[in-house]
Amino acid sequence: MESLVERNDNKRYEKEKKRHKRAVVLTISTCTIAAVCLFAYILNNVINKHYLGYEVVKTIPRQDSSSVTYAKYKDGLLKYSHDGASAIDGEGKTLWNGSYDMNNPSVDICGDFAVIGDIGGKEWYVYNGSDSGTKFEETLPIAQIKIAGQGVVAVLLNDKDSNEIHLYNPYDSSQMLLAKIPTNLSEDGYPIDIDLSNDGKKIVTSYMGVSKGEIQCKVSFYNFDDVGKDKVNRMVGGVDFGTDLIHKVDFVNDDTVCMFGEKGFFVYSMGELPEEVFKKTFKNQTIKSIVMNENYIGCILQSKDGSAEYPLTLYRYNGKKVLEQKINYQYDEVKLEDDEILFTSDMECNILRTNGSEKLHTVFDKKIDYVFHLSGKENYIFIDESKINKVKLSGKIKV
Repeated sequence: MESLVERNDNKRYEKEKKRHKRAVVLTISTCTIAAVCLFAYILNNVINKHYLGYEVVKTIPRQDSSSVTYAKYKDGLLKYSHDGASAIDGEGKTLWNGSYDMNNPSVDICGDFAVIGDIGGKEWYVYNGSDSGTKFEETLPIAQIKIAGQGVVAVLLNDKDSNEIHLYNPYDSSQMLLAKIPTNLSEDGYPIDIDLSNDGKKIVTSYMGVSKGEIQCKVSFYNFDDVGKDKVNRMVGGVDFGTDLIHKVDFVNDDTVCMFGEKGFFVYSMGELPEEVFKKTFKNQTIKSIVMNENYIGCILQSKDGSAEYPLTLYRYNGKKVLEQKINYQYDEVKLEDDEILFTSDMECNILRTNGSEKLHTVFDKKIDYVFHLSGKENYIFIDESKINKVKLSGKIKV
């Protein structure tokens, strides 16, 4: 049998053991919380890092005139003018080039493919990313031209009393002309904008007509897969927008369509038949700019009180709002690339992340014509009148 002293010693031991265990648990918990906080702090500073300037890592002299237009092409650039087009990678190496003679060239790009049409003329060229292009000629003037990721091309043609949309597969000699969609101006109205899905199987078109002295606008959906084979002219649906002019339509991917009106925007799914996903309209407010890419759609509104701050709202295509804040950037152009919104003017660039943190504010020492984001979080291209600069963001500007 234990003595009284032994029992007291055992009790003290158990108390010390429990106290030590609590101390260990408390220490581990404190260290864990501290580590999590430190990690969150470091991660936040990495993700939301604000850059003060940039370093020029490569300069490519421009050997073209101010009439040349640049567009982003894969991880490089496509440049085109009245007499030809060429593509370069991020290091300035020429990928392909081709010549033509156009009065009003217009380009559309999807993946490796690009198409350039002479708006108001009858010629267009398609490029597959590895050769000097293939020429096509229409019998009617070209109004718009679009290309899909497999090289399928949609061309909107103008006639006096009607219009036609031609769908081509330029690389299938056995069935090059896939479809013709006729439209009658007196019944359908005048086509304002068209777009082609990334897989080349669907077309969306906005029309404007006049009925009883009022503008009437509608959007038509066409499907060239099995879903539309029994439909007249392959049209699988339409939406009437009344007097709200739908001035732009865009396929985000194979199955998602965005339509932009004077009062807001509308998102439709088109897996088979068109169906509204969500819409955002604004009363008593004017849309200043629209931005979109494959992940987000958003708008910048004019301020109600005339101030220099503009409300910016960004959404995912399911309608979930991801950003709402006011900005005070003065800009000539705005675009959404990856997870960044680029605001640019001749002498200034502001980059805002889609989480609302500012990545860069810089003032240039000479006029900048173009700003493009390259692969990698810190890599960009700045193009001025004499050179193409590949830059990397840094703490301070190095000239």
